[in-house]
Amino acid sequence: MVGPVREARGRLPAAQEPVAAGTALAAAVGADGYRLLGAVRQPSAPARLRELPGLETVRQVWVQQYYHDQNGHRWRDKSDLPPSTTAIGSPYDIDARCGIKCGRAGAASRNM
Repeated sequence: MVGPVREARGRLPAAQEPVAAGTALAAAVGADGYRLLGAVRQPSAPARLRELPGLETVRQVWVQQYYHDQNGHRWRDKSDLPPSTTAIGSPYDIDARCGIKCGRAGAASRNM
């Protein structure tokens, strides 16, 4: 999957992005997502927000892209990501999975 940070990093020129900046971006994106997910779980938040399908997609992507515990969160390493057969390949089509067919890599929907 091209996660929220991996997607944002893909748009930046490599020469202008040291590893520390990428790590800082990952931390900022992760914190924003956890802040959003926490806010909609508050009793004062409208119940209809918790029922939005897009919010469940955000939650699933954050579980896949970030490790969260009592000490905070961290961006998962490539070796710690779920297999492509179960990972959300695109937030726009949550049934799309990454794979290789005929030697070509890419994402496709299984509903085709």
